Amino acid sequence: MITSPTDQEPQFQTWAPPSNLDRCYRCGMTRSAHEADWACPATRQRGLPPVLLVIGAVLAVAGGGLWVLAGASGAAPQTAGAVGFLSGVTLIVAGLLLARRPR
Repeated sequence: MITSPTDQEPQFQTWAPPSNLDRCYRCGMTRSAHEADWACPATRQRGLPPVLLVIGAVLAVAGGGLWVLAGASGAAPQTAGAVGFLSGVTLIVAGLLLARRPR
C-alpha cells in the first residue's frame, strides 16, 4: 500500500532470498535481464513468432507430402521429405515457445 508520493511499489517479485530469477512487475522479465540501473529491457518485435509458425507449417506440410508420395520412388526423396517435415515441426515449436515468452 502506497501511503506517500515518495513510496514506490516494489519492481520485482522477491523470493526468500532475492535472486536473479525474480520477475519484474512491469515487464515480466527476470531481474538478470534488466540494465544496471534496473531499467526494463527494450521490448522485442512481435513479428517473429507468426513468421516462424507460417514457414514451419508450409515446410511440415510440403515435407510430409513429399515423404508420403516418395515412399516407393527411392531413399533420396524420402529423406528430403523427412528433413522438410522435421524442420517444419521444429520451426512450429520455436514459434510457439517465442510467442509464449513474457514481453
